[in-house]
Amino acid sequence: MKFDLSVFQSEQQPASMLGFNSPKQRARGREDDLLLVFLSPKSLSEPSDWLNRELQEHVSAFYKTSGSVTKAIRVFVDGLNRSFLQENHHLDTPESWQTASLSLGVIHQDTLFLAQVGASQVLVLSDGKIETFFHETVHPEGRGNPHFLFTP
Repeated sequence: MKFDLSVFQSEQQPASMLGFNSPKQRARGREDDLLLVFLSPKSLSEPSDWLNRELQEHVSAFYKTSGSVTKAIRVFVDGLNRSFLQENHHLDTPESWQTASLSLGVIHQDTLFLAQVGASQVLVLSDGKIETFFHETVHPEGRGNPHFLFTP
């Protein structure tokens, strides 16, 4: 199955779209996985060096996680959430806290896995149809728990 990727972003919100191929050091089963990360920080005008380092660290953890794709996604999301919590621990008021919305995609064999945290939305175009992947129950600030969609 082939995937075409188009990214649309609000002009008001800075975001980073990053794609990662499997590195040399990886867990069995992650060899051909393609990881796509769309991160929209709420309180940063642009991604900081801290955030870029954290993303690289958690991408590495994703590829080193053996087992299911959803397990590796949870390792990525939980690690990134912990990073935000640790960074915010040093900030005085909730108004200064760093937050972000995340849309994460993994292409594994012929399946696209999507996960979301926070106020994010993904449009999946398939067989001439457009499906919106968005959970109304997700709190806009996120809580670190990804919601999944699998498309064969």
